[in-house]
Amino acid sequence: MILAIDTTDLHPQEALQIAQPLWVTLACALVLAVALGVACIMLSGRKRAKQVQHDDEEQHALPNSTDGWIARVNEVAGQYDSGKLSRDDAFTALAAIARSYASHMSGRALASNTLVDLRRQPRTGHAQNWDLLRQTVAALYPPEFANEDHPAARDVSVRQASDWVITLIERWK
Repeated sequence: MILAIDTTDLHPQEALQIAQPLWVTLACALVLAVALGVACIMLSGRKRAKQVQHDDEEQHALPNSTDGWIARVNEVAGQYDSGKLSRDDAFTALAAIARSYASHMSGRALASNTLVDLRRQPRTGHAQNWDLLRQTVAALYPPEFANEDHPAARDVSVRQASDWVITLIERWK
């Protein structure tokens, strides 16, 4: 059995006219690409400007001497003692001071580093500085994040934690 197509009813058609829709589609794609590019540049530029401005403001607020940093630690402990800060807020503030001090002294951005991030940091300069920072942050973690019934968190006072941060500041080389 042979199958064949009947070709007697086939008629040639005009060429498809797709040039105009193709140009319209291309123009729309270019306009969209330019708009997305402009939006990306504007959004990334604003973010950088805010970060630089925030960093400049933070740099002006940082103490220049060891005594200034120790005064910040003692201020947190005093605010806790007077009831102006909760225990959790005091531990959070002490951890922030420890990271901020290390950032200021090392030139590295450490403010948002977790303990895992700090362990991954290369030990450049004086290795003792990085070990001390890791130990201090590790010691502050249980009281800062654990429940109050956790033994490591329950046994630590804000004054003791502030002494740890002061030790970090005094021993940094």
